[in-house]
Amino acid sequence: MCFILAGLFHTPNHEISITPQPTSMSEIFSAGFWVSLIYVSYAYSGWNAASYLAGDMQNPQKNLPKALLLGTFIVTVIYVLLNFVFLYSAPMTELTGVLEIGHVSAAHIFGETIGKMMSIIIAFLLLSSISAMIMAGPRIIKSMGEDLPMLSVLAKTNKHHVPYMAVITQSCITVVLILTAQFEAVLTFVGFSLSIFTFLTVSSVFILRAKKLNTEGYKTWGYPVTPISFLLLNAFTIYFVFKQKPTESLLGLLNVAIGGLIYFIGKKVSEKKQANELC
Repeated sequence: MCFILAGLFHTPNHEISITPQPTSMSEIFSAGFWVSLIYVSYAYSGWNAASYLAGDMQNPQKNLPKALLLGTFIVTVIYVLLNFVFLYSAPMTELTGVLEIGHVSAAHIFGETIGKMMSIIIAFLLLSSISAMIMAGPRIIKSMGEDLPMLSVLAKTNKHHVPYMAVITQSCITVVLILTAQFEAVLTFVGFSLSIFTFLTVSSVFILRAKKLNTEGYKTWGYPVTPISFLLLNAFTIYFVFKQKPTESLLGLLNVAIGGLIYFIGKKVSEKKQANELC
């Protein structure tokens, strides 16, 4: 927030052009635009993290929607303001094709020396997002261990109820991804996989309604317009990413297929075990 406030009070010495140009509007329908949404989605990727902790939440029917809506709103405001500061503080020619645009913007706002310091600070701040997912991510792995007996080792906790096996598993997967692929490839692979899962998750809303299953007070605002809109936009992203990045996309599909295979095998094993116990 301090960076954003400093940028808003900064007076740039170059011509400012933030509004989209007529020629740039056509980019919305290009493959590059939709592929870039994978990277943009990481800025919002924590919006659903509150649902990972629903089992530990008091009155989740009431508090979970509030956490999701408020968290998404705050992240959206910060993200839009931060990108406004980037475009406002530095010329577009200096930002095009540059990965460390935070450093470029900070150099214009504070000067080159302080700009380098800000880059270091931003790098350390990224550790906060890592620590947040270390807390939230293992809850999903732990739930997998609780649901599937063949993965029960993942549900183990220590005396402080910390799912240590899930934490270790998540850390190992992360290290493997870092060591076996380039950063951009990892982002695309993970982003594509997440897009598939979010697509399937939102699609399940229609299945729940069709089967008239009890959702215990959870409702979908704007149904069916909101889930259909989300699915359409997500489908466009999945299609163009698959078209532009086939290798990472195929690996993502393989990842989903392996997960599905493990689930169905584990479910069959669990059902067979229960049947044997009844006999």
